[in-house]
Parts: sequence; C-alpha cells; structure tokens
Amino acid sequence: TGLTFLNGNTLGDIDGKHTCHLYNGSSVVDYVMTTDWLASRVRTLIVNELTHFSDHCSLALNIDVTVPSHHLIQIKKYEKLQPTYQWNPLSDHETFLSIQEIQELKDDALKIANFNCTKKEDVDVLNNMLISHYHKIMGNLVSSRKHTPCTRRMKTKKGREPWFDSDLLRDRRQVNRYCRWLSKHPTNSELRHKLFAAKKNYKKSVRTKKDAFIEEINRSIEEGGKISWQNLRHLQHHSKPSQPLDLHDMANFVAFFKDLYSKKPFSDDKLQEFKVDNNAGSELSEVLSEPITSAELIECINKLKDKKAVSEDNIRNEFLKASSYETIDALLKVFNECLKFGHYPWNTSLITPVHKKGCIYNPNNYRAIAVGPTRP
Repeated sequence: TGLTFLNGNTLGDIDGKHTCHLYNGSSVVDYVMTTDWLASRVRTLIVNELTHFSDHCSLALNIDVTVPSHHLIQIKKYEKLQPTYQWNPLSDHETFLSIQEIQELKDDALKIANFNCTKKEDVDVLNNMLISHYHKIMGNLVSSRKHTPCTRRMKTKKGREPWFDSDLLRDRRQVNRYCRWLSKHPTNSELRHKLFAAKKNYKKSVRTKKDAFIEEINRSIEEGGKISWQNLRHLQHHSKPSQPLDLHDMANFVAFFKDLYSKKPFSDDKLQEFKVDNNAGSELSEVLSEPITSAELIECINKLKDKKAVSEDNIRNEFLKASSYETIDALLKVFNECLKFGHYPWNTSLITPVHKKGCIYNPNNYRAIAVGPTRP
C-alpha cells in the first residue's frame, strides 16, 4: 500500500513502547502510518507516559514541514497587532493638548496641512502622515505619565476549579503516581489493578463533587438567593467547554472573511438603477462637493462619543476631541483631499468572529463583528 509503520521503527521509539494500558494487559494499539515520502521527513516519535486522563499514551511526532509563505505573512501580520492606547479622561485631555505645543509636532501638523496631493495615491500618503502624527503625540503622552510603584498581589494558582478540594488533589496525585509506575513496569498485573481502581474512584469523586457544586448554585438562584456574576460564569464555563484554535485556523478565518467582504453587494446593472438623475440632483451634488470648513469639522468632532472601539490605526475619538488648531487643520486637509479625489483610505476593519452554532473550525458558523476607523 506504500505506507510505513513508525512504531518501533523510528528514533525515540526503537523498542515499540506500549501505547495502551488496560486492566487486563498492555499492548500497542495506537499506530502512526506515513508514506515513504513523509517518513523521510520524520525526526522522532515519542510515546509519552500514561496519565489519568486516558488509558492510552499520547504520541508526539516531530516532522520537518514547510508552511506556505502567504500563511506565514498573514500570521505574522495579525500576531503583531498593536494594543490600543489607554485614555484617562481626568488628566490625559489637558496633557494631550499641551504636548501638541512642541515645535516639532507643530511642524509636522503644518507639513500635513500644506501637503499637495496630485493623485489618489497621495491621499494614502497623507493619511499615513496623519496617523503617524497622532501616534507621536500619544507616544509623548505615555512617556510623560508618572508610574507610581504599587504593591504586587500574590498570584493565585490557575486551573483549580472551585469544587476541586484537597481530597481530589490527593486522589489525582495517587493516580499519576500509579501511571508513572505502570509505564515503567507494564507487565505488573497487581499495579495495573491498583491503577484502574484508583482511577475509577477518582473519576467518581470528581463527578460527584462537580454535580453537587453546580446543583448548589442552581438552588441558590432558584430560591432567590444572592446571584453573582462569578456563579453565572461558573455555570457558563461548565456548560460549554473551550476548544482553542491554532494560528493556521486563524489564517483560514482571515482568508474566509477577506473573500467574504471583497465581494460586491450589487452588480453593475443594479448600481446603475440606483444612480440619481443628474438634473434632479445637481443642486444636491453642488452642496456635497463644497469643501468642509473648520467649523463644521469641530462641530462634528464634539458630537463624537467617548470610550469607543478603534481599528488598526489606534486613533480614538478622545484624540480628535483633544486636537489643537494645528492638528485640526491637518485633519481638515485629509478630509478635503478625500472629498476632492473621491478616494477614502479607511477601508480596513478589525473583525471579531462570534460563534453562533455548529463546528467551531468552520468560519461560516461565526457572526462577524467589524470595527472600522473612527474618523469616517
């Protein structure tokens, strides 16, 4: 058939270590089969020790593989997404305004306001200059903040469930101890029976204590007792187990949503039907084609709401509200150039997939929550 067994024939498992330990014996029932082409790229095959999670030992296979370059580019881009700037409404507004009085930042704003655009590509350059200007201001603001020393709280151990007490911890340690011994002595029948008796008792104790914990929370809610978000989170956590997605799954999500949003919502014939008659819309077209004034821009900025999510440009509404007159002029220049050339560079959104139902690895089972730039 052209397939090769790696068990007992690969570095790391030359002797063919047992992979399954049951109450009546141990054997090799978990195999790894590959083609001759893939077998030449296998480095090692390791049979891990038995644990309390299963009667089978996990297999670790080390293979030399080549990931497509376009996947690596996508993964690298979305891994290094910058975190958003934190804004303190009590002190950052005045500090943000005062930082813009620095002569270097004033010169940058003046350079943007006097930038001459001759084509659509220049609008993208102008927009990037504005984003860089805001990031410089925020960089100065972050560096000027006083970091007061604070006492660190003792970190609590993670992974311990509220119903997992000392008795369960002792039982689990005993099971792990038997697992290690049986991995070293797979032919010891007495040790095998002790392991499965201890594992059966441990699983029964876990199920009993977990059910009692959940039942107590439900009883407290039904009887009108104290309802806390912590108890509700416990119920949600135990009702829906988490299944992580790796980086290659996320690359698949990126390709899916990129293809989804690149499709035109209407055909060219349908768009032609939506066009307004030139004679009827001439007056409206003249009004919309007039340049935006500074007063109109400031009025619109003041109507923006605070504490809104931002896109990849990291420009918050609070930044726009705390802009100086020089920065307002630079922002006004960008808007008017966009209006002049009919080109708007704010066409990138951050998409957060929210699972609806079905398989979690299928991007079609997710609802996309898109967050665009705040400036449009």
